[in-house]
Amino acid sequence: MFKKLKIKTTILIALFLGLALPIVLNTYYLQIKYANDLKNDLIRTQKDVLKALSASLERSIWESTKDSAKNLVSPVFNRKDIIEINIMDSKANTHSFLYFHKEYKYNNTDCTKDKDVVIIENILFKNIKLGSLIMRFSTCKINKQILQQRNSLWIIMAIQFLISFIIIFIITHIKVIKPIKKLMEESNKLAHKNLDKEFIWKRNDELGLLGKSLENTRQSLKELFNKEQESNKNLEIKVQQRTSELSKVNKTLQHTITNLELAQEQLITSEKMALIGKMVSGISHEINTPMGIGVTAATHLNDITNDIKKAYEEDNISEEEFNIYLKESLKTSQSIETNLVKASNLIKSFKKISVDQNIDEAIKINLYEYTKDCINSTHSLFLNSKISIKLIMDKDIIITTYPGSYSQFILILITNSLMHAYTKQQEGVINIKAKIDKNIVLIEYNDNGSGITQKNLKHVFDPFFTTKRGQGGSGLGLNILYNIVTNTLKGNVYCESIIEKGTTFFIKFPIELK
Repeated sequence: MFKKLKIKTTILIALFLGLALPIVLNTYYLQIKYANDLKNDLIRTQKDVLKALSASLERSIWESTKDSAKNLVSPVFNRKDIIEINIMDSKANTHSFLYFHKEYKYNNTDCTKDKDVVIIENILFKNIKLGSLIMRFSTCKINKQILQQRNSLWIIMAIQFLISFIIIFIITHIKVIKPIKKLMEESNKLAHKNLDKEFIWKRNDELGLLGKSLENTRQSLKELFNKEQESNKNLEIKVQQRTSELSKVNKTLQHTITNLELAQEQLITSEKMALIGKMVSGISHEINTPMGIGVTAATHLNDITNDIKKAYEEDNISEEEFNIYLKESLKTSQSIETNLVKASNLIKSFKKISVDQNIDEAIKINLYEYTKDCINSTHSLFLNSKISIKLIMDKDIIITTYPGSYSQFILILITNSLMHAYTKQQEGVINIKAKIDKNIVLIEYNDNGSGITQKNLKHVFDPFFTTKRGQGGSGLGLNILYNIVTNTLKGNVYCESIIEKGTTFFIKFPIELK
């Protein structure tokens, strides 16, 4: 409670309580003591009267002369504060020898019957107990004195409290509160860095020592601030120099960043071209086989045709030789046709994929057929492996998208699986699933390869992150995929993987892009 009060208020409360409580307790004690003293004096006086009366009643009791006893008791009983006098005769046992009583008017609450005092004195004659004298009297007559004394005492104590309070407060104000205010003012000056004016303090008490300490603090702070100003000036010069240097370095860094961005773009373009290059290389290899067979078959057909022509011209041909020629030429022409159709289909798939790379507009495509063409274009990549691809989707799904971008991320996923998921001669299956849900194309690409560790999983889409550094991995493939899906196709992609069980890519994008 006192933590929130000001020092002046706290001192006033402390002074008030420190002076008031002892004065109240002392006044209360003196009041009770004065009342008890008056009461004891009254009882002592009445006892003296009773003792004198009992001595004068010895003969009257001995001789049993009530008139004589009555004459002795009456003057005492007639006193205003005497309420009752009872003379007991030992010979009469419980019967009173003489009994005096009168009604007393109790006129206020301070003067009541229960405050009456009863005293007893034995009546002796030559050490023989003749009886006892009992007297009851009122203490009301001292109540007025007690009241007057109480009022006077409280007035005196109140005056004493005020005088003491004022004197102590003035001394405290001069010696404590006023110096503390001055110290606070000087402290505020220090807080606001007003250090030029000297703090003069002529006191030699504890607060004076504190004031001198405050002046020492002012001098130390002034020296410190002067040094700080010099340091700041030097620092400003250094900052200007460093700023100039940093500006030059920043320009160099900016130029370097620009070059790096260009290099990154070139790397990404190179990565895309590398994918197309792999596809071209595969297509070339695929075309070479049927074309080679076709050329060989055509050469063979030409040779046997020339032979049969020469034999015919020389009229040296038999029916059997001609039938053999017809069968061989038919077989050869069928082989030529088969291989030329195969090469034609490969060229069509490649042409469709390669032409779509340069289309900047979204067009309608059959998702199944187009994905199949993408897979066919990568057939050569699987020639020396035991990896197969399964395409699981409806054959009538039509979407409006950028076909070049779609084929790129399919090629990226396939080449990524071949490079990272499987070892040489390892058997495996790649599943490509697709479905439509509320105008969203959902692609689920899954391989059952080696999987990705949880540590690497959160970095798979980062640029230049690869676990095959120096082994053909650039770290750009999945980053290109991420940018294609999120930027070009306006979708999103995320990856899940379990070690030794495989990796799954979930890709979502709108069914129709405008």
